[in-house]
Amino acid sequence: MSDSGTSPPNNKMHRRKSRGARNLLEDNSKFLANFDPGISRREKRKLAQSIPLQQTEPKNRKSSLYNEHGWLRESRRNLCDCLDFTCPGCHFPCPSCDSPMCGPVCRRNRRWMYEQINHDSKEKIIMNELIKNSAPQKKLPVKN
Repeated sequence: MSDSGTSPPNNKMHRRKSRGARNLLEDNSKFLANFDPGISRREKRKLAQSIPLQQTEPKNRKSSLYNEHGWLRESRRNLCDCLDFTCPGCHFPCPSCDSPMCGPVCRRNRRWMYEQINHDSKEKIIMNELIKNSAPQKKLPVKN
């Protein structure tokens, strides 16, 4: 008799559990049903980050100081980034162009050049001779 008293609530709980499990199975079967990893935003972003950017020529070629081979445009010199005109190349080979003349940044189509190099161990400053010669001299105003 005690079985008949406990069976209706047990039966009700059993039906609820089975209905919940059935709903979960239906929901899980629909989840990611139309998912295509080839077109997901995450995969596109990962692909874009993994492909290295190709070094492109700048839009305005005259704005860059170095040409596509890493030579200075104005003087047509292959100046090493150590600013020594006779240096054959004292840096590790550049990862993008394999030149020993590039410092930490590749010289191909670069828009800037080093003005000076400060050595910490020696109290020595190497100035860029090309910038010193080409920069116009500023006249300081005279105070009365």
